[in-house]
Amino acid sequence: MKVSHAPLLLMSLLGLTACTTESAQTDSSGNGSTISSSQSSSDIPASAYLSGTRFKPFVSAHRGGAAYAPEDTMTAYRNVARMGVEDFETDSTLTADGKLVLIHDASLDRTTNCSGNVVDKAYAEILKCDAGYYWTFGQSTTRAGQVGPFPYRGKGIRIPLAEELFSYAKSLGPFGPTVTIEIKNLPNEAGYEVRCPKAAAELVRLIAASGIRERITVQSFDFTCLMAVQQLDPAVQTLYLSFGTLSDNAALARAFGFTYSSPSFSAPDINAKSVSLVQAQGVKVNPYTLDQKADLDRGISYGLDGIITNYPACMMQLQKRPIPARMLSSVADSPARDAVVCP
Repeated sequence: MKVSHAPLLLMSLLGLTACTTESAQTDSSGNGSTISSSQSSSDIPASAYLSGTRFKPFVSAHRGGAAYAPEDTMTAYRNVARMGVEDFETDSTLTADGKLVLIHDASLDRTTNCSGNVVDKAYAEILKCDAGYYWTFGQSTTRAGQVGPFPYRGKGIRIPLAEELFSYAKSLGPFGPTVTIEIKNLPNEAGYEVRCPKAAAELVRLIAASGIRERITVQSFDFTCLMAVQQLDPAVQTLYLSFGTLSDNAALARAFGFTYSSPSFSAPDINAKSVSLVQAQGVKVNPYTLDQKADLDRGISYGLDGIITNYPACMMQLQKRPIPARMLSSVADSPARDAVVCP
């Protein structure tokens, strides 16, 4: 199946400008125009969003395709939008002043130049953190303390609010990507809530206001958080994450009416037959996190509904879909070096 790219046509149809800023700076051409430190005119959404065609399995860009750009940032989501992925996968945590921000960890330490727990910081404090500080080559997700180089450091990349991602997905038109957003709620982490009433309420409120309610799925390793979401809005799609088997995950998903079953792809019972059986019972299967070519190939052959990956272009390549010439966002300070398509 061929998907052509016509970015200028898409921009015209969707009424988008080439530059969406996180922080603006003067164009080096000296003409006085501004460019964004988080997006340039080459980071234009793919023409895949001009039609309702979705590949199966659909490509879910884990943390925005963390192998190519700083995870859970708008720079990452704009970067994979130009590739034409079907789904933006992300994580959310509440700040001290009740803002729902996109970050995987309870702490700021691993992905930014700040330290401390998100739940202890007001959003104004978190905005000062450089969310591109530790990204470097050869990582599927960011690890602190690396040698570098750091092509996204000092580029004005910030930790975004959940509503920023919803708004961006909506701006890509009626056939734009879906969003799968996790409520982070593990008992051993800062900010843990029993049944996560605050996080669930704020997320459901934002989903209702997003204008793309039908395109947003809430995921969690804590199934009671998903139940809280269902009680607030039964129409919101849900995805249950787990560390165990597909059969156990799917049984719980069926029992509570969750839309998706999402165990680790390393679960011993994931194969074409088991996936088909779960799907026949009305539950979709979208495991995490497939990065190696061999795993992606197997996942595609199993007939999965979706695949969560840090290397979305690798999966698209295996599906014989067009991919950009460069993996890094043009925001990155790396003219001579690029991230690998596949690890």
